[in-house]
Amino acid sequence: MHTGREGPRRTLCAESVQTRHPNEIHHEVPLAARMDDGLPTVLQGVIDLVYRTPEGWEVVDYKTDDTEGRLDALIEAYAPQVTAYARHWRRLTGEPVRAGLFFVRSGVVKWMG
Repeated sequence: MHTGREGPRRTLCAESVQTRHPNEIHHEVPLAARMDDGLPTVLQGVIDLVYRTPEGWEVVDYKTDDTEGRLDALIEAYAPQVTAYARHWRRLTGEPVRAGLFFVRSGVVKWMG
């Protein structure tokens, strides 16, 4: 859930992306996909933001955690989720995808890989 406090930063990030890529941006994209990880698994979630760049697509997951003193642990905890979203988007589009986490309280963006 996003509170009013995170709203302005989230909006600023989305507006910045939209300025650079006005026709290729999607917010709150629901997804459900069978994953081929050896076990019958279904990935279900919502991609907060996905947009096209000249290099491909960028999938961004918003996080509201306080990052002070724990950024590395948070990245480790959330990387599998956003990486799975990016893998799914790559399967759908057949194009390169970069995954990132945007920590709205601190304004920190971290890209995976």
